[in-house]
Amino acid sequence: MGSWDCWIVGLFDRGIVKVEQFYSPTVKQSHSVTTAGIFDLEITTLVSTFVTNVVFMTERIISSTEEATVFQWLGLKPPKGKSESNARFKYWKMMKAGLGSEAITHFIEHSTLSQKELARLLNVSERTIQRLLPEQTISFTSSEKLIELARLFHKGIEVFGGKEKFLNWLHRENIAFRGEKPIDLMVASLGIDMVYDELTRIEHGIFS
Repeated sequence: MGSWDCWIVGLFDRGIVKVEQFYSPTVKQSHSVTTAGIFDLEITTLVSTFVTNVVFMTERIISSTEEATVFQWLGLKPPKGKSESNARFKYWKMMKAGLGSEAITHFIEHSTLSQKELARLLNVSERTIQRLLPEQTISFTSSEKLIELARLFHKGIEVFGGKEKFLNWLHRENIAFRGEKPIDLMVASLGIDMVYDELTRIEHGIFS
């Protein structure tokens, strides 16, 4: 159909949206159009498109906010220049390169978990963490777990409206996990996924 200068949308009582297209002079000539073309679009189609766009934009905002939390909590600087729009692919590249040992210190500072608690979640000894040299690269597994934990904390704080409330929830026995404490599940990636899913249910008002 070519390009057009503007759209004028009018809503009519009969439940139809009239969309009037005004073509540019060049398009008029190429299509021999002397008057504006009139097209009927069902309201449901227009609303559906609008809602889809809003959802997409919301997901982009949430992803960006989560990404900012991950970078901040792990003491990382956002990549300069052109970067991947997919946050998860950025995380993958970070895991592949390996995080620096200072990421552990930053995470402890932001999460307020003890060194002992984090060591258990990373499946390493507390002594291993203490022996890490500054700027030493940690393992792929530990890098992955730190990123997963940062994402989980972002979600939890968002759902509960504060870090203290989320931490209290993590350390309480939970009926959704058959009496297990959420933090006890987080020693495994599968457990982190289970806790994340439960947070999503709480966010949508679904309580176990």
